[in-house]
Amino acid sequence: MQKDLLYAPVYVAPSQEELRAMLGDRVYTACKAVRDYAHANYEMEERWRYSDLRDAFDCLFYNGEKRLCSLHLREGRISLLILISQGERAAFEAREEGLGAEARAYYAAAAEDEGAKWIRVAMEGTAPLEDIFALIRLKAEVAGIEKIGPKTFGDDEK
Repeated sequence: MQKDLLYAPVYVAPSQEELRAMLGDRVYTACKAVRDYAHANYEMEERWRYSDLRDAFDCLFYNGEKRLCSLHLREGRISLLILISQGERAAFEAREEGLGAEARAYYAAAAEDEGAKWIRVAMEGTAPLEDIFALIRLKAEVAGIEKIGPKTFGDDEK
């Protein structure tokens, strides 16, 4: 219950300039890369929240009521959080072999709570992005979040 009170919804997301000032250029680049990746590949809605107590923002990516992942943003730091629910774990672990060594290490080090796994990756730049994108892709697959495909038009739309 206490965790729920730490953050309040933010109805206007911070601007790109505010994020860059808070995170610094290097960390901002990683934040932007994850946000761009999520929006380019999936139908995503960003839900923002802020904590006065922690002086931090969370950017949560949702497809309807399915959460893909979230970014935790603090002064000069960013971390990615991917929650693998108890119901998703078997499917995730069955496909885990397709991940690179670093992505598998992130999953192995994930905290566990009531059967769910909490993958948290501290991002200091753009180095781990391919591993992060692989984790996001796998989470989307097991959560049933469809990838955006190329737009095609049928004969009746000509």
